[in-house]
Amino acid sequence: MPIDNPLSNLTAEQLTSLGGYFRNYQPGVGDLVTPVDPGFLLGSIIWPKSLGKPLSSDLTGGFSILLKFSQSVFDFTPPAHFIELPVVLVIDGKYDATRPEDEDYNVGFVASGLSNDEASSHRTTYAVEVSLRTDVNWTNEVPFIRRFVSPRVRTFQKGTASVWLEPFRVLKRSGVELIPGVLS
Repeated sequence: MPIDNPLSNLTAEQLTSLGGYFRNYQPGVGDLVTPVDPGFLLGSIIWPKSLGKPLSSDLTGGFSILLKFSQSVFDFTPPAHFIELPVVLVIDGKYDATRPEDEDYNVGFVASGLSNDEASSHRTTYAVEVSLRTDVNWTNEVPFIRRFVSPRVRTFQKGTASVWLEPFRVLKRSGVELIPGVLS
C-alpha cells in the first residue's frame, strides 16, 4: 500500500484551508469535513510558543512522523498460512500551519492512499507515532527541562471518510520530575 504526500498537489489556498482545520480542531469535525478526498489522514502537532521551536529549516524538521500497521500475506510453504508482516512508513506530507497571531506553534501533517477496509473480516489497525527528532536542537533551551510528545502514538481504523486525529501535543517536564522518588 503506497502512502502519498498529497501536499505537493495542493494549492496555497487549500493549504491555508487545511491549516484552519488544524487550528480549529474539535472532536467529530472530521465526520463533517472532508477537505480533499476520503482517503486522507489528517493530523497536527501543537505546542506553546514559550517552549521554543526546532532549529531546522522549518518547524516540520523537528519531528519524525511514522505510520505503522501489519499487513497479512499468504505464505504457500506447507502448511499454507497467513503471516503478519509489520509495515512502517514515513509521513513526509507535513507543513507549518502556524499564523503569526497564534499563541501556539502548529505543524499539520497529511497522508493519502489509505484504503477503506470496513467490509473486511480483518480490519487494519493503524498507528501514527510522532517523536521529536534527536538530531535537531530547539530554541529556548532551558537546563533540566525535557520536551516530549503526548501521546506518542494514536491508533485508528480506516472507514469511508477521512481520518482526523486529535492533535498531538509537545509538552515540557522538569528534569527533577524525571528522577524516580523525588516528587513521589
